[in-house]
Amino acid sequence: MEKITKEDLLKLAALSQISVADNEVVGLIRDIESVLEYASSLKEIAAHGLPSPLPYQINVMRDDTPGKTAQDARPKDILAQAPERHEQYIVVPMILKKDS
Repeated sequence: MEKITKEDLLKLAALSQISVADNEVVGLIRDIESVLEYASSLKEIAAHGLPSPLPYQINVMRDDTPGKTAQDARPKDILAQAPERHEQYIVVPMILKKDS
């Protein structure tokens, strides 16, 4: 991997509109090189691919059996759980304002 020079860093800082003090240059170069090295290793992994985590396939599917659903609930049971209701309706706070 090619090393980052001070000129490269200052050009990058100018393009990014970031001011860099002279005492920050060495640390920033080290940090950027570390990030680029990590990205390079990811690129290498992507090129070669990763081995499958499982050596064999396992069926993790369950039987598709119907259970209790919202369609099974009775309206009076649902209304009984509502904190506020009016006749057969659940009262909720208004969230949209009417235009006058």
